[in-house]
This record gives sequence, structure tokens and C-alpha cells, in this order.
Amino acid sequence: MPIRHHYFCVQKITIIMIYNLRDNAMFKRIGIVFLLVCAVSSTSARDYTIVAKDTYGTGLYKNGTVVGDHVYVASNLKKFEQFDLTDPTNLVKQADTSTSCIFRTTGVMADGNTLAIRCAFTIEFFDISDPNNISSIGVHDSTGNYINGFVLEGDRLYMLGSYSDVLVFDATDLSNLVELGRTNVGTVSDAEVKKNGDYLYSISSINSFDIYDVSNPANPSKIGSHPAVGTTFYQIEIIGNYAYIGTSAGIQVVDISNKASPTLVTDVNLDENSNSMRGMYTLDYDGTNFIGVDGGENIRTVDISNPASPSISAAKLSYNYWVDDAEIDGDSLVLFGGVDGIRTIDISNSSLFVEQAHFTQSISPINISLDGDTALISGDGQAYHLIDIDSDLNISERGRIAGYYNFSDGMLDGNTAYVNRSNVLSTLDITDIDNPIEIDTDTLGSSLGSSWDYEKSGSQLIVGMFDARLGIYDFDPLGLTEVVIVDLGSDPDTGRFRSVLDIVKKGDYLYVATEETDVTIVDISDPANPSIVHYDWSTDDDNDKNLEVFGNRLFIASNSGLLVIDITDPSSPKFIETNSEFGSPENIQAIDDRYAVINKITTLYLVDFEDETAPKIVHQIATNSQLTDIAADQTKIITIDRWDSELRSFQINQAPISNDSVAIVDGGLPLNDRVDVSDREDDILTFSVTQAVSQGSLTLNNDGTYTYQPTANFIGNDSFVYRATDVHGGYSEATVTLEVIDTLTQHFEVDQDKELLAKLLIHSEDQINTKFKLMVAPTNGKVKFKRDGRFHYVPKLGFTGEDSFQFVTSNRVEFSDVQYARINVVSVD
Repeated sequence: MPIRHHYFCVQKITIIMIYNLRDNAMFKRIGIVFLLVCAVSSTSARDYTIVAKDTYGTGLYKNGTVVGDHVYVASNLKKFEQFDLTDPTNLVKQADTSTSCIFRTTGVMADGNTLAIRCAFTIEFFDISDPNNISSIGVHDSTGNYINGFVLEGDRLYMLGSYSDVLVFDATDLSNLVELGRTNVGTVSDAEVKKNGDYLYSISSINSFDIYDVSNPANPSKIGSHPAVGTTFYQIEIIGNYAYIGTSAGIQVVDISNKASPTLVTDVNLDENSNSMRGMYTLDYDGTNFIGVDGGENIRTVDISNPASPSISAAKLSYNYWVDDAEIDGDSLVLFGGVDGIRTIDISNSSLFVEQAHFTQSISPINISLDGDTALISGDGQAYHLIDIDSDLNISERGRIAGYYNFSDGMLDGNTAYVNRSNVLSTLDITDIDNPIEIDTDTLGSSLGSSWDYEKSGSQLIVGMFDARLGIYDFDPLGLTEVVIVDLGSDPDTGRFRSVLDIVKKGDYLYVATEETDVTIVDISDPANPSIVHYDWSTDDDNDKNLEVFGNRLFIASNSGLLVIDITDPSSPKFIETNSEFGSPENIQAIDDRYAVINKITTLYLVDFEDETAPKIVHQIATNSQLTDIAADQTKIITIDRWDSELRSFQINQAPISNDSVAIVDGGLPLNDRVDVSDREDDILTFSVTQAVSQGSLTLNNDGTYTYQPTANFIGNDSFVYRATDVHGGYSEATVTLEVIDTLTQHFEVDQDKELLAKLLIHSEDQINTKFKLMVAPTNGKVKFKRDGRFHYVPKLGFTGEDSFQFVTSNRVEFSDVQYARINVVSVD
């Protein structure tokens, strides 16, 4: 028998009229349920959970090598990366391979099917005969002696190390290198090393080209050197009797036919169009093609048909990013661009180079500015990164603002970005990220005036600077207008700048964390005459201080712990305590007026500051990242791991909201209903009963529907408590109150010796054709029905008390269940 529900909503009350139908015939059973939706009133709850979502980024691609159809890259992390180069127009990233590096991979080279990865103090060897199944086959530990450079060739490994030595090893067993000889040759530094015949050639410092004789492995020796005079040396290529050295002005050609006395042949500082070089930092020669990259950006060919007098072409391609390394692979050139990732270039036509593919997730992040679903990342590199975060918190890069060599902070405000280049603050329109428009520039005082933090307040932008100054600017789409520059001065004890680390504005006060003080409070009620007072409560000078204000308390994240300051009177703040619950927190970031995210190295905390005198951890999550900066809003957290070149997203998952509710149940009939629950993230929920009913039976289903059957003849109140839990463990509880009433009885009232004219409630869709039939007459009066449900009741003379009659209704097909009318005859004495 189908059940049909009609809903009539009045404010917070829902009336559900339930009719049991049989072929649209007359109603056989009548029920009315009143559902009162109350305010949220959770018996118990885990309000929020932090959920890890996405990871983005990889290290800086500074060095790589091509072996067969694969590129292997040292990405300045504790791993190396691999790309399938089968189709140079489609670089396909494959699985990364972890290394035993304590710090970072700094170099990679291959000898046949052996890949050698250099770290600071180790070289690890990998079998790459099967690129899909790479395995480590040995690690050489230099026992704390720094490895400056090396070459693996057959059963020998040649190394410059310890900043002073040249070494030769037997590499027959790569799991156990045997030192054959070592010689102290004076000073070496991080070096590019080439081997040709019995000789090693190295730029073992930026001011010297050195030649080593390794024909006797037991006694390697330095036999020749050529100094850099008025220039700086970078990379080398050895071709026949000449060494071609990339310099800060172009290319030097050195005759090495006499190894003991290398001789400068010529300097090539102009290209074929007589344009000056800006520094030839990268060189590669494959026996046919000779490529150089000058200024780190312009790709050129080098013609050595006259070996002693090469000519350099005009730029074939130019980029806005520094190229750290290049390797020729047949008709393709692979560029390793640091933060720019990897590019492949078609060089088959020497007069027209064409880019084939570009892979970039390289990032070395330091600071993050979050604005809605977009973030601006600044860092150790040549660009600001514009990052998109989708509804599932997946991270992708929209584009980059090139040409900014920065460690400074930036700020995002819609399609406007504020970025720093040295001491110049630029206002950029980034509507088209590929073609940002500089609409305003402002010089931030001295050459040390780089921006370290921003605080947006209404129509003002407050910029904190490295050289201990605050710039307050009015801003609009056309740029910034300076209001006032506030000089915080230097610390009188150390003489160091009070470099600005973080700014929070509340009312007329700026709370500023600096490297030399816990907080500097600036009263800007009169912007032209700011009042400045410095306070220091902790004993450490911490360059990671971060602060937020909740209520009348200032919270400062520092190495000492979370400092708690009473700022009821901002002109006289009072130190309360150091909260050690978070260890040495790195950052504190408010997401609204009540909650903040705090991080301690690898742990994220969501903290409730509703009672600022007793902050409460709502949820915490341990990550495998070293979290150096965070940005958050009410739904997400974006983190930076500077050391692993990584961005991560975390969802601030709100628990289901369970509302207390009241349902009125027709006595004797089952109630089918749904608990009142919503979930912001639309997670799949599960339901459980934490306190059962006492006057009936209850079935609660996993879709939130339930069936309640009151005990026979029970009239009164019952209840149950349920818990709604999302897939992340967030939950809330609420109570459903069940008022069981007799809905087949209608009640009336009349005075003694008076007649009652009233109307019975008709539970029928066919009200016109409904007829009433008296089944049991009243015992203390008489009743007569009208057609439309009205009736006329006359009590016996002098009678007072309760009288009743029973009736049924009919719509010509069948009769309803018996219903009752109870009449209270009231005494008028």
C-alpha cells in the first residue's frame, strides 16, 4: 500500500500528513506527523578533521643526463627523476627513485648502464639497464669528505674531493670501491670534471682551469693550470687539442696540446652579429653539434670548423629562465632549467630551433599568499608561481611571472599581484598570466628594502620590509599611493635590523613580529605620527616568528613556544605564559574569528580560540613534510615544504551537522522518517544509535532514514540519540524526540445545557463525496451529521463531563477505520 506525504512548512515546523491509499480509494488509516526542526544541539561531536589531499612540485632541475630513450635528472632532492624521451615532443615523467643521500642529489652522470648520483658525501650507483626496474648496486661513502666532482669510466672512478684532493678508485665492484691513489693538489671547489685519455680536465674553481694526469692511478697529479683573468669560468668541453671554456663574457679557447702549459688562444665575446655575450654558462658537444647557452637564457650554436677561432651564432631561442645544464641527444637538445624544469628543442635545422616539449613542476617555494582558490608562491628561483586549487583540492600551475630573482614575499589580490624585485615593489595585472602587465612600481627605500610580509586592511596595503620598515599604502587597480613609512629601527644591543616577519592589524594597532623582538606594537590612529613600542619576552632571537590576535589575546609562534600576551590595553601588553602544547610552532594562521591553523615542523593543528584563554586542539595530523609556511581559509590549508620543494593541500573537513528534532507519531502506527543531517563536503555518511528508544523499536539505516514502531497502547514521549560520521572520522550527535499521540480522536468542548455546532476533520482527497455514518451514539446526548462533516450535538439537560461518539467516513467505495469524537461538557456554575 503506497504512502503519500504532503509537506506544509511554517517557519521551523513541518507538518507531514500521511495517507494510506488503495487504488485512490478512501483512506484506510490516517496519521499526522509534526516534525519540529530545532537549532543545532549536538550531544557529542568532532567538529573538524584535517585531511591530506594533494601534493605538487619537484626540485630544481639543475643537472641531467640522457641514456638511450630516457632522461635522468638530479632534482636537488633526496631522489633522482626519470623521463621517457622516446617521443621528444611528449616528455613522460616516470617513477622517481630514492637515494641514500643524507642531504640532496647534486649531480648525475652515466657510464653505459650504470647511473652515478652524487650527493654531498656519497656517490650511489644504479643499474638502469631496465629503466622500469632500476636498482641500487652500491654506495660509496667518502666518510665526511665532501665530493666536489667525479667521472665514472669503466672500472675506474676519478674524483675531486675534500676541497683539496684528486683521487682514483678501482670501480670493478661498485658496492666496494677501492682507493688506488690520492694526491693533495691544493684548493678545489665544486667542479665540472671531464676525462679525455689519461687526463682529467676541471673547472675546479671559478677562477682556474686545471689539468690532472691520472695515467698512474696510484699517483694522480696536477700538471697544468690556466687562470681566469678578468673573467669567471663555468663549463668546459674538450675537443682535440683545445679546451673550450664558458666564461662570464663568452668562450675562451685554450690550447692543451702541452698539458703542462695550457695556453690561451682567443676570447670569443661577440656573436656573428657582433652582439656581446652575457656569459656562456652552459656548453655541450656531441661530436657533431656544439651548443652554448649565454646569459643562461639564449641558445646558440658554436661553429668550430676553425677550432682555434670558433664563431658563435645569434640566439636561436631565448627564454626568461636560467638554463643550468644542456645535453644534446641526436636532433634534440634537452635543457635543464632549474625552476623552469625540462625543455626539449628540435635542433635538426641549425637555422631554426623549435621547442618540442616542456615539463615543469619545478619549484623551490618559500612564501605563499592564498586568495580563494588561487595562490601566489614566491621562492628561491626566477619566478613567482600562480597556483590553482580545484574543488577537490588538486593543485596545478596556471603560470609563472618570470624575471623575478627573489626570496621575498608576494601578495595576491584577485587578478592583481604585488611582487618584489630587489627593493622595487611591482603591482601587476595578471589577468593573462602569460602576459602580466606592470601597472605601478614603488621603490621601497634603501637597496635592502625588500618586502617580507603583507597585510591587507580595507583599502590599505601594509608592507613589512627587511630593513625594519613598514610601508602603509592606499591601493586601487591603478597601483599604490604611499601614506606613511614607519621606521622600526635597529636593536640597540645587536645593531641588527628589526626585519619584519609578520604583521597583524587590529583596530588602530599594528602588531609586528620582527627578528629582534617578539612584537612591536605600532599605534597608527594618527598615521602621520605613529607611536612605536618594542617588547621582548622570550630569550631567543627567532627568524620564524608568526602571530595572530583572538579576542584580547595576542599569540606569537616562536622557538620558545606559543607566547600568550594580554592586549586588553594595547599600550600596555602583559605577558601571560608560554604555551608549550605545540612545542616550537613554526606558524599560526587564522582562518576566521575563532579558528587557526598552527604547525610544528611536520604536524598541523586546527585550534579553537573561541575561549582565547584556553585554546583547544580540535584536530591534528602528522605529515611527512617539513612545513615551513602555511596559508589557510575555512575549507583548506596549503603548505610549503621548502626543503623538499613541495606544496601540499589539506582539507579542513567539517563534521556532519546533526540537528535535534521532534516528530509527533500516530499511536499504534510506525513512523518512517529521516534524521536532520547535512554535510558541507557532501561526504558519504554512516549512522549509528548511541542511545536507543525505550518505548518501542527503532531501525536506523545508513542513509539516515529510520523506522520507529511505538509499543502497543503507548502514548507519551520517547527519544533516541544518533551519531552521523563522515568518511574522515568527523562526527556529531543529536536527539530525536518522539511524541506519540492518538491521532484518531478529535476533541471538542461545549458549555452545560448548550448546543455544539462543529465540524469534523475530513482526511480525504475527495471531500465533496465523503459521507459520515454514526457507529456508536453518545450516551449523554444526541448527535446529527451534516453532509460536509458538520455535526449538531445536544447534551442531556444538566449533564457535565465527557461524552463521545464513534463514526466512520465513506467515499462510496469503502469505509474508513472507526474514529472518535470526545466532547467535554463544561459546568457553568
